[in-house]
Amino acid sequence: MKINEIIKENSSVGNEVIKKIDRECSPFLAEVGGWPFIEIHPLWRGMKSHWDGWNVISPPVDRRPRDTPQLIHNALDLLFLEHAGVKYRSNSLFCTGSLTFASEYGKAYAIFPIGEYKYCWSPKYYDLTIALDMAGFDVWPSSSQSATSPTTDLRHFFTDGEYQFNTGIRTAIRNGNEIMLYCAKAIAIDIPFLNHHGGIINTNVIK
Repeated sequence: MKINEIIKENSSVGNEVIKKIDRECSPFLAEVGGWPFIEIHPLWRGMKSHWDGWNVISPPVDRRPRDTPQLIHNALDLLFLEHAGVKYRSNSLFCTGSLTFASEYGKAYAIFPIGEYKYCWSPKYYDLTIALDMAGFDVWPSSSQSATSPTTDLRHFFTDGEYQFNTGIRTAIRNGNEIMLYCAKAIAIDIPFLNHHGGIINTNVIK
């Protein structure tokens, strides 16, 4: 019996959540291959603001960076806008296939985008700020760098990242890459809820 079927038998609340995901998140389920993939390889997001159970969340609008200086953040957004039409650094949910990595940013939630969505990820950069630092950019908040548009070096760094747009999400999740998810809303479910309501996701096998 599939995990989502077990939930439907064991929990009326879990049943309603599964129905909502099946109904409202069908494009995402179709792309990743449905529950057989998700129960082993969920998409995670860590958040400082948190709640118990599940909730519907929205991406930030003009998010201010936590680590990267605002000027570099703005320049990167211009590159994403140029290549994909989305300011991914400002207007997306930062997600990952790694529960460990997500937990470094706060309480971890399994994420299910509602309706149509876009995303991007780099097979080379698991965390963009760390990758910038390793490439020699002065990326921390005390940086005196003053560029407001992409420099030649930053453009080269962006190109070297081999960013993938709206393709390869299964690989990105399996490999624990950072995934920037652009959507109107998403369903977020915490681990205690997953475990209590029949084990939607097997958190024992997740890295």
